[in-house]
Amino acid sequence: MRVSALLCLALAARALQAGSGTLAYATYLGGDGTDIVHAMALDAANNIYLTGETLSSNFPVTAGAFQKKHAGQPGTITGLLAGTAVAPDAFVVKLSPSGQIVYATYLGGAGADTGLAIAVDSAGSAYVVGSTNSQNFPVTAGAVQTRLAGNSDIFVAKLSPDGSTLVYATYLGGAGFDTAAAVAVDSAGNAYLGGTASSDFPTTPGAYRAQGGGAFAAKLNSTGAALVYATFLGDHESGITSGVALDSAGDVYAGGSTSASDFPTTPGAVHRAIGTGNSAAFLVKLNPTGTAAIYAAILGGSGDSLAGGVAVDAQGNAYLAGSTDAADFPVTAGAFQESLAGNADAFVIKLNAAGSHLLYATLLGGSGADRASGLAIDSAGDAFVSGSTFSTDFPVTADALPKRFAGSPCLITAGSPFGNPPAVALCGDAFAAKLNASGSTLAYATYLSGSDAESAAAVAAASGAMYVAGWTRSNNFPTAGKPIADARFPATCTEINSPSSSQTYPCEDGFIARIDFPRAAAHPSRSLRVVNTGSLLETPVAPAEVVTLFGAAIGPDSPATLQLDSSNRIATVLAGTRVLFDGAAAPLIRVDATQITAIVPNGVAGKSHSLVAVERNGQTTASTTVVIGAASPALLTIDPSGTGPCAAINGDGTLNAALTPAPAGSIVALFTIGAGASGQPDGAIATAAANISPLPIVVVGTQLAQVLYAGPSPGSTAAMTQINIRLPSPASGPLPVFVLTGGFSSQFGAILFVK
Repeated sequence: MRVSALLCLALAARALQAGSGTLAYATYLGGDGTDIVHAMALDAANNIYLTGETLSSNFPVTAGAFQKKHAGQPGTITGLLAGTAVAPDAFVVKLSPSGQIVYATYLGGAGADTGLAIAVDSAGSAYVVGSTNSQNFPVTAGAVQTRLAGNSDIFVAKLSPDGSTLVYATYLGGAGFDTAAAVAVDSAGNAYLGGTASSDFPTTPGAYRAQGGGAFAAKLNSTGAALVYATFLGDHESGITSGVALDSAGDVYAGGSTSASDFPTTPGAVHRAIGTGNSAAFLVKLNPTGTAAIYAAILGGSGDSLAGGVAVDAQGNAYLAGSTDAADFPVTAGAFQESLAGNADAFVIKLNAAGSHLLYATLLGGSGADRASGLAIDSAGDAFVSGSTFSTDFPVTADALPKRFAGSPCLITAGSPFGNPPAVALCGDAFAAKLNASGSTLAYATYLSGSDAESAAAVAAASGAMYVAGWTRSNNFPTAGKPIADARFPATCTEINSPSSSQTYPCEDGFIARIDFPRAAAHPSRSLRVVNTGSLLETPVAPAEVVTLFGAAIGPDSPATLQLDSSNRIATVLAGTRVLFDGAAAPLIRVDATQITAIVPNGVAGKSHSLVAVERNGQTTASTTVVIGAASPALLTIDPSGTGPCAAINGDGTLNAALTPAPAGSIVALFTIGAGASGQPDGAIATAAANISPLPIVVVGTQLAQVLYAGPSPGSTAAMTQINIRLPSPASGPLPVFVLTGGFSSQFGAILFVK
């Protein structure tokens, strides 16, 4: 009786309206191996160009693509002792403004090839740079360098607008390890690149720094046949150039990171000395011939500062983003965030055209580790930033999607003769943010994530929209619009580094998302939303999951609650209202004018999508299509937001709460929904206890709890799962709790009180 009352309390609380907010467009991009998007560019028509690396043998290449087959070694087994060494290919993808593939091609040889940066010219030709150790990378006749010179070389490649032809491709490098991490292109088709290079990298006569190593900048002519200039930015081992940008005068802005205490700077430029043993961010403005630095600035402190993206506005002001753990990083007065909030925060700086002072410098982050990788600016001077965050309190704005950290513990399964349990580590989320032109206000910031790990390496700005791209391991990353794929390819990667141990984890898929501004206009025509009743999140819908549908005039004016039919099952018609999943009627828990709580029929199991329709007195009032997943677990909480204290029962029968915590090592009963197909008829009331198989994994704090029972709770709906756990010992405090089943995790923010 206590459990039934608890369920009613938890579900009735969801009679509050869920928050609004949807992505304009979001999709997975990948295949049967690891797929990572490293960089993105937009053309004038808002077509999207992506590059990265893939280990998938079935990456979605298109007919007519330049390279239709993976030329390296695709696979999912990696590590020092893997039987066969995998080797990725680079890829290049062009998407229409609505996110549909225009072309997609592999790009690589028999070795390892990675695309790290991309730019596009006015004709729609893509310029891709990265690294390769393939001796048969598809270089073209007349290229500036036609053979691999060292352990790995830079590659520079230009593709025709339709992706069918390699206009040119060249190696570039010395005898060591050379990588290009940044590229820009001018109106004449000259390519400007930066990265890190061997000491014998082919610099040009009269270059700003002809001798050295590490960070460099170079200009390649429009045919890929000659270096216009190539220069180091420091005198020796000077780090890496992570971003380049061009102004209208042909000046090049090269930003990156260095640990060289003698990195050359210019008089009058911003100069914050590098601490002993630390790294710092640098920004060098080169003249159009690459023979001199107009300015060379450095920003460091008592910790490490690592740079990511670089941008420049029409006035010649330069922008640099990255991360720092230096408490004395030189932020400016009035900046959005003036002090370090965690063990590492993202940063964004704006430097005046002379490089002599900071127009603004702000930190951006929460109590965890935060890193900015992508940077773009719009015509108003607003800065768009993307990256990764481990902060559960990252400063998101009120219209964020979602408003709370979504990452659950990432479980790395360690295989060994000793039967080690999975390792527990906090998953990081991707983030996207927009700062105003003065760096004083966070105009927009959001997490972008599912329940596993994500990172957003790239961001681009367009009129009224921002695009974000990166990688995800989540099975429930939010998709929207007409995605290329709305489910992660079900691949598992294994890393083997010793004869007695291995690690397994979900292989990464790429993602691309678009957020429209203003937020309120993102989906004006959408009439029905379907969320998990426990978490209030839009996640893949599972069979037997309890969901809440939100819409206008979809149910009766006066609320009505569940009734049992003649078979003692929850009825599928309530106050003249029905909810149909592909025509199958869903048992109804509660209906009113704007929201309906229902149980998804078991019959959706095995499907990829389902059409959901609401009927009122025989007439369809709203419909939508949802993604189907094997599971969509959510812990029931007392609070209607799906966060805060769990609806949990202590071993002594009391409700788990701050004043009645459970002793460490004691037994607590949790209640979840979304465990997947129940094996019981739709709407059935559970009559007997029986363990489900396999048992879910429960994490309390950072430790695994012992699961004693997971199955139906007799007397309650079979759509709810009771999980009895023994709390880890020692453990104390208000602790986060997660349930993981079928590759999906429950929501972030549910807590148990333990003493």
